[in-house]
Order: sequence, then structure tokens, then C-alpha cells
Amino acid sequence: MYKITPTHFYCNNYKLDARLYLPDDSKKTPVIVMAHGFGARMDWGLHPFADVFAQMGCAVLMFDYRGFGNSEGNIRRLVYHVHHIEDYHMAIQYARTIPSIDSSKVLLWGTSFSGGHVLTVASQDSSIAGVIAQVPFVDGIATAFNLPVKNILNGLLYGSLDVALSLITSKPVTIPLVAVPDTFAAMNTPECYDGYMKLVPPEARNENWCPARVCLTLPLYRPVSVADKISCPVCIIGAEHDSLIPIKAVEKTAKIIKHVDFHILPCGHFDPYEGEIFDKNIQIQKQFLHDVL
Repeated sequence: MYKITPTHFYCNNYKLDARLYLPDDSKKTPVIVMAHGFGARMDWGLHPFADVFAQMGCAVLMFDYRGFGNSEGNIRRLVYHVHHIEDYHMAIQYARTIPSIDSSKVLLWGTSFSGGHVLTVASQDSSIAGVIAQVPFVDGIATAFNLPVKNILNGLLYGSLDVALSLITSKPVTIPLVAVPDTFAAMNTPECYDGYMKLVPPEARNENWCPARVCLTLPLYRPVSVADKISCPVCIIGAEHDSLIPIKAVEKTAKIIKHVDFHILPCGHFDPYEGEIFDKNIQIQKQFLHDVL
């Protein structure tokens, strides 16, 4: 059994909201630090993963990035990998101060956009004990060129407007996170709207937006470029029919990592969170943790 305790830590003077899953165990436990993917909050579908890990005897520190959920931030819902990575580093630092945590066994878990973050953070912190990256964002260029040209052009337009107007007003120009095909959004392939929204509680459906400047920063973010610097074991689960992150880019990244446990599931980008694919996915992750710990 385990208990879930609300907690918080600070990054750049922002108070970030977190939840600590702590097993009922007298000995010090490993900890898995996790956050969600593109534009999402920790309460959007991460609990089933944390539940399994906690039942295995691992503590879990789950958090929201600055500007998301109840975390502080001067720009709400800003999807910016540089800030997210800083938040991960501070979450790790905080986790190591928790008395019941074995500070030598800090692992990272990420999905989609945060799957890229955990790879990047591990490349910067050689003390990380292991990484699980689920359908990870690995190459902004590959992802951008996987989108329709119209979407790319709209992204450049709205992103530039957001940056320009931010110099005049504090109110950002926003775009939808997800939409149906032929409607402009950060993600609008056929699987996106229904797949993403199944993770979002009904009361949070109005949070389907983010500042448009992400369209300018996204192509510049390439976790694949630092993958060779990761020294710890890494479990990567890719999706064969992923319409957002080309599986070839994920395969390329996996080949670069020194100690990798690579799997491809026969599914789309949003399928690993529930049902039969979740069952297959979580068994892979449990086996990896068993081997690493």
C-alpha cells in the first residue's frame, strides 16, 4: 500500500505543485520523478502509471510545470522545453531531500513531450539511475516536417505574432493544443483530438490552448542530439502508428543510447494510456524497473 501526499517545491522562485506517492515501507525507497507531455497536467491520466510504480515499492514524485495546474508561473500554459527541463532538475533536487527516499536511486519517467525532457535531463545529470521514455518527442525537425505545410505556415504566423505582441502586451496570442484535421492547432492529425481529450477531465476541457510561440521553439528542440551523453539504462517505448512522432526518429534515438531497452507497440500516439495497450506498456516498464532496481 501507499499514500499520496500533496507537496511542492520551487524553481526560479515559482512554487510548483506536486504529489508524492510514498509506499508504506520502513526502508528508503527509489523514486520516480514524472511530469506530463505537451500542454497537459499531472492529473490527466498519469495516476495509473504512478499507482503501479508505488505498488511495486517505488516512491513517485509527480509535478506540474510552472504555469500549469496549480503551479505558479508568469505565463499560463506556456509550453517551453527549456523551462520544463529546469523544472525537472529542481524536482530531482527536491526528491533527494525527502527523508524516506534513497537519493542514489532517482529515476525519470516521461511521455510524449516529457519523454524528450527525461532523455535531455539524463544527458545532463549522470547520477540518474534510469529513464522510462514513452512515445518520446525526440526531434523537433522530424516532428515539424511530419505536419502539413499549411499547419507549419500557420504556426510560424501565429508564433511570430505572439512573440511580437508580447513585447507590447502581457496577453499572449494563443492557439488550440489539439483539433480535428484541417483545423489549425499544435496537434491536428486524425488521432489527436479524441486521443488527447480522453485524458482530459470534463471540467478542464477549456484548457485546450497554449501560447503560440511554441510553434517557433518546438523545431529547435532535439533530444536526439544529446542521446549519446546518457549513461544510465533507458527504456524507450515507441508507437508503430504514431502520427506525431515518426517511429524512425525514435528508432534512431534508441540506437544512439548506450544502454537501451527499446520496444515498439502496435498502436498510435495516445493509446499507451489505457486498455490492452496500457497493459502491454506497463508490463514492459515494470520489467525494466525490476531489472534496474
